Amino acid sequence: MRKCWVLPLITLVAATLGGTAAGVAPVLVASDTPLRVMPLGDSITWGVGSSTGNGYRGPLWNKLAADGHPLDFVGSVQNGSMSDPGNEGHSGYRIDQIAALADASLTRYRPDVVTLHIGTNDLRGASEVDTAITRLRLLVNQITADVPDATV
Repeated sequence: MRKCWVLPLITLVAATLGGTAAGVAPVLVASDTPLRVMPLGDSITWGVGSSTGNGYRGPLWNKLAADGHPLDFVGSVQNGSMSDPGNEGHSGYRIDQIAALADASLTRYRPDVVTLHIGTNDLRGASEVDTAITRLRLLVNQITADVPDATV
């Protein structure tokens, strides 16, 4: 049975982040300086469901590296078979739980780019659904305040 909330979730995330990230200029770093990328989010970011444990991070790494970018995936969590498995993916976490750890992680690792994949666990409980958009918007604002030069 298909989950009827998947399409609305994708639409919600795209609509919420589209307006926030649209005006952000791309990060420019020296060509020999590794681009510090922080994959931030829930179990999908961590790599759950992936045969390699890399999740979307593996293909993202491969694409960026193939384009000649030196990379450094950063975060307090190490998972997967890739050579640089750093990430900030936490299984089962909701938006508010990621927000609670974001300040410390962003300050410690100072990423140039933050990929954010969060919200799936918020939609599992009726009480969380009602405030998901607001919490997601606040989290994006928190990230851009913590690392204002980063692309989210």
